[in-house]
Amino acid sequence: DLSLIKAKVEKSDAILEKTQQEKAQMVNLLNDKKNHLILLKEKEKFYTKDMNRLEMEIEDLGKELGLLGDVESSLLEEYKNVDKQFNALRDRLSHNRTELEEVDAVIQSQEKSIEKKKDEVVDLLNRITDKRSRIGSLESFEKNIDKRIIQIEKQIHLLLNKKETIEDLLEDIQSMEREEKDRIVEYTRLLSDLRMKDKEDKLLLDNLHNEINQNKVDLQGSISKYNLLKNMEEAYEGYYRSVKNLMLACERDEELKKRFIGIVADLLKVDEKYERAIEIALGGNLQNVVTQDERDAKFIIAYLRKKNLGRITFLPLSTIEDKSIYIKDEDRQRYGILGLGSELVNYDMKYANIIGHLLGRIIVVEDLDHAILAAKRFNYSFRIVTLRGDIINPGGAMTGGSLPKVSGNLLNRKHRIGALKKEINGLSRLQKDLEHKKLGLEAKIADNRTKLDLYEEKLQNSNIEVIRLENERERHLEGLKGCLESIEKYEDEIKELNIELDDIKDTKDALHKEIETLNTNSNFIKKTMEQSMAKFQKEKDIREEIAKRATDIQIEVGLLENRLTNKKNKLEELGKDLEKKAGAKKQKEAEYLNMRTTIDTTREEILSTEKDIEKVSRLVKDKGKNIKSLRDKKDDLMNRLYRRQSQLKDLNASLASLEKKRGDWDVKRARYEVKLQGLAEKLKEGYNLNYIDALELWIQLDDLKAASKEVENLKASIKSLGSVNLDSIEEYEDTKNRLKFMDKQYKDLISARKDLQEVIVDMEDKMKRQFLYSFNKIDENFSRVFAILFDGGKANIVLEDEQNILTCGIEIEAQPPGKKLQNLSLLSGGEKTLTAVALLFSIFQVKPAPFCILDEIDAALDESNINRYTNYLKTLSDDTQFIMITHRKGTMEIADVLYGITMEEEGISKIVSVKLTDDLDELAS
Repeated sequence: DLSLIKAKVEKSDAILEKTQQEKAQMVNLLNDKKNHLILLKEKEKFYTKDMNRLEMEIEDLGKELGLLGDVESSLLEEYKNVDKQFNALRDRLSHNRTELEEVDAVIQSQEKSIEKKKDEVVDLLNRITDKRSRIGSLESFEKNIDKRIIQIEKQIHLLLNKKETIEDLLEDIQSMEREEKDRIVEYTRLLSDLRMKDKEDKLLLDNLHNEINQNKVDLQGSISKYNLLKNMEEAYEGYYRSVKNLMLACERDEELKKRFIGIVADLLKVDEKYERAIEIALGGNLQNVVTQDERDAKFIIAYLRKKNLGRITFLPLSTIEDKSIYIKDEDRQRYGILGLGSELVNYDMKYANIIGHLLGRIIVVEDLDHAILAAKRFNYSFRIVTLRGDIINPGGAMTGGSLPKVSGNLLNRKHRIGALKKEINGLSRLQKDLEHKKLGLEAKIADNRTKLDLYEEKLQNSNIEVIRLENERERHLEGLKGCLESIEKYEDEIKELNIELDDIKDTKDALHKEIETLNTNSNFIKKTMEQSMAKFQKEKDIREEIAKRATDIQIEVGLLENRLTNKKNKLEELGKDLEKKAGAKKQKEAEYLNMRTTIDTTREEILSTEKDIEKVSRLVKDKGKNIKSLRDKKDDLMNRLYRRQSQLKDLNASLASLEKKRGDWDVKRARYEVKLQGLAEKLKEGYNLNYIDALELWIQLDDLKAASKEVENLKASIKSLGSVNLDSIEEYEDTKNRLKFMDKQYKDLISARKDLQEVIVDMEDKMKRQFLYSFNKIDENFSRVFAILFDGGKANIVLEDEQNILTCGIEIEAQPPGKKLQNLSLLSGGEKTLTAVALLFSIFQVKPAPFCILDEIDAALDESNINRYTNYLKTLSDDTQFIMITHRKGTMEIADVLYGITMEEEGISKIVSVKLTDDLDELAS
């Protein structure tokens, strides 16, 4: 019933919320409509005002159009009158031009005739001069050919001698080259063998180093362990205080020493695999003292009591019996039993009863799973221990978990000390052998390295010699080829020269005859030309008179043409104004009609919006009534819900009271169970007994208070001993030493940091001074070198932030001739390159380098810039050797030595070198 009421309330809330949302939406819609109505009324006012403005503008434009029409009629009449005058003058000018053209035609014809005759005379004279000049040239050429023939014969003789010399040199070079190549093959073979041997020896040396280092680590670890165990054994560390006191007393008292056989831990030798299991199984029994009989035990007990040295458990050989159990082989295999504790240790057989008593009823298994199976098999009657130290006690109690790592435990300590001593001796002998072996191998590698260096040097020298011989052979072959080609060329040239001499004689005879004919024709043309000059002068005077009259008429025509053009321009401007005004009027009339339509539409929209507002207002009122009805229904449902919830609260209070009582009983029961479990654990931890074993040992105490006091005293004595962790001493010393070392390092670092900060400040000051000095020198040189390379202009380098000169950037500003000062990035490619070169040369002048490599730095420069660049580069070559990579001839021309890289075959490059100074000396000689 309560759930049904809650559902109705939730449904009522949903309907009410939905109705309220709908009402809110309608209210928002009503507000929007009202705002829209206000906006529409404002628009109506604005449109009405704008329509009145358009009516006035249309009326003004109509008046302006009437005035412009009257002005256009007046200008049109003036234009017609000027046009008539212009046409009359143009006719007169056309007549004069016709007369002038006729006279010009006559003059031009006569002038052409005279010029033609002049050209003929000049041509004849030129031809005569040319013929005579050719005769002189042929005579001079004839003499030169004779001289050339004599020179060629001398050159052929010299070339034949040179050819014989080169052939002899080539034979010697080829013989030397074969010998060097044989040496290279032999050196390469020897180097390959030596490198392989060196690689093998180095690998052996690396392995030997690793072996020596590992042996050092092993030796140091063994020594540390030996010293630790030896010190612990000598100081009897790890023993109970009472046992330690007894053993120290035995060293002083011979009688006591005779009655003391040893402790259980010293009588056993245990395999490392079973060490943890046996140690856990024996526990405190490891430090039980073995004596020959009860009298010896009694004597030692009396001694302990007298000297107040503590309490010890004694095991007399005469009274202790072997309590070992028997386990069938099939059970051993089936339940993973490794054996009884007494079976897994080595000992002297005279102590068999002691060992059987302590370990004869303890079963050792592989793991806890096998332990559980074995415990069930024997009905939880025996103690079962796993190799990891977990225990299942008689009765079923289990002990396990992590164990502290304790070095130097009593079990097997003496045996370990002996084993470690033997191990240390063996490792020391091995270390000496390895060191001796290392010295021999290092000497062998050094000797091999010396041989390698020697043969590598010989191989390199032979390769260089082969390259030199190849280059020399190629150079001589080129020289031989050149000699043969020159001899052949000279012989062909002599033949051609003899043929030319015969042709020259025939040509000279023909030219003399042509000169006589040209002189006769020239005299005849001169006489005809003098007659034509007289007629030409007469026609020229007539033309000047006609041209003067035409010029006067032309001036009048120009004036009338200007007037006519002005009138025409005014008419065109007036027409454009009329057209513009008429268009504006039409546009205003169209806007007026559109505005009237817009006003009508707006008024209709106002009426529609008012109707919508009235409709939405009615809907809002209806929604308000629905909301009131829904709220009344909800209030009724809530009253019913509150009544039901009050009834439910009373029932829950009764239920909670009952639950509380039950919880109190559960708490009491759990408290007693925890208390019982705590007592069982306390019994196990304090006395290594379970509940069943404790019942067997239970006795009635007469004085409970005295017994409790004795137990407390014993616990206090045990607690005062504390937990024994033998590693903690070593760990404490290591940690203490590390702390001292780290503290010293920390102080050293603080001191070093302070010193470094002072050094950094001092260095920064020096760097700033040195940087500013170098920067100013480079800037000064940059301005000067830039002007030299650009043949004018100026440039400088500027720091971006003078407050942080070591970290800020540097701006390069340059102004080539004829340009404004601007940043380097705004220059052309060639200008950027030349500016960078100027900066490089400026740096070189501040601090020259022994050599510099310039990789195609001149690629973007034109010929004029290359000339200035190479000229300046020569001035720096006294202090710096420049290695230039280039494809530009201008740069190659200044080089002392050229190296060309060619690829005659795929993937095989060849170097060709030319020392220009030697070649120039050879040519000069």
